[in-house]
Amino acid sequence: MHAFRYAMATISLLYVAAHGRPTRQFDQTGSTWYEAVQEIIQSKCGVEFEDYKHGHSPNVTQKTRVSVLINCILTQMSDFYKVNMAASSIVLGSAPMILQSLGSTTAETALLGLRRPILSFLLATGSPAVTTVKGSEFIEMLARFVRGGETRNLGMPGFHWSGIHMGLRPVVSLSEYLLVGVAATNVVLEAHRLGTRAIVVFVPTTTWLPSLWTLIAVLIHGGGTIALHLRVRVYKPPPPPGPAAGGFASWVPDELIPSAFQRPSRMAWRREHVAYYALSWFLSICTVAHVVFGTLIFSSLLFFSVRDATKVVARYAASAIICRAVVRFELAGLTEATTYGDDGPPPESTEALDEEVTMSLDEAKDSRGNG
Repeated sequence: MHAFRYAMATISLLYVAAHGRPTRQFDQTGSTWYEAVQEIIQSKCGVEFEDYKHGHSPNVTQKTRVSVLINCILTQMSDFYKVNMAASSIVLGSAPMILQSLGSTTAETALLGLRRPILSFLLATGSPAVTTVKGSEFIEMLARFVRGGETRNLGMPGFHWSGIHMGLRPVVSLSEYLLVGVAATNVVLEAHRLGTRAIVVFVPTTTWLPSLWTLIAVLIHGGGTIALHLRVRVYKPPPPPGPAAGGFASWVPDELIPSAFQRPSRMAWRREHVAYYALSWFLSICTVAHVVFGTLIFSSLLFFSVRDATKVVARYAASAIICRAVVRFELAGLTEATTYGDDGPPPESTEALDEEVTMSLDEAKDSRGNG
């Protein structure tokens, strides 16, 4: 009964938030033109602004009120501001494509989520655009960790993980969380700022579209995790018994340990299923739609100068670059924590539908060299 009440209360709050009437968008504009816009409002568009704030005309919708106010402001603006605003729309509209080229794929975040799901979630939040990946490319990425595909090492040439002292490993993990946490916080705050302090021209009465765009990216990455589990099974060995297992990795959860220093695990293919192909195809469509949706939102933001637009893109890009660097670092470490041995999966995990990993990494390199 209590759960039902909480659910209804949550739905009610979401409904109110979605249908709320924002009246402070012009008071809190994040543009460098704030003073110029306020001067126009106070001297030329006072009546329209008061109607927008307080709704003096009962038979007029809020969308009409804000549209009348926007039209009044644009009419009073000089051509210099209008040309600058048009140029800023081009800069902002290119943001989703730029961020997509800097972001990670669903396969990469899903692989990392097998060992460090919280870090993977933060990475998905801090990288607001998802790199487009086809179903075949998703499989190719997984095949680098499973027998039967490409065995090319994703590690960092010349870098030896064993050279990192045991006492420095917690520092590495903490540094990752600090970097990714800052990146994710930056994206969330920027999405909130754009929603509450900017105006989207085609839906000027809403404040949640930038936040929705950010949330969709996280959901797409979540769909990639589901697709991974539909295609791959992971075998994790039991923790070593006895006091000899002491040390950093014996009592700290895997979430807090960099992937390179975790206990080795193995991956095996599941039998191909139509659900995987349907989901991967759907995620590919969603990724493209997400970029188009973001382009529509960002290019429609009003009262932004080119300088403002550059700052917005730079903040998003900085978060995407940080998250991309952490993803690559973790994937390189993941190759160290994925085994390709001949000892087979645990007896209780052996299933006819799965193909166990039997090729060692050294054997793969030797065979490739002999070939």
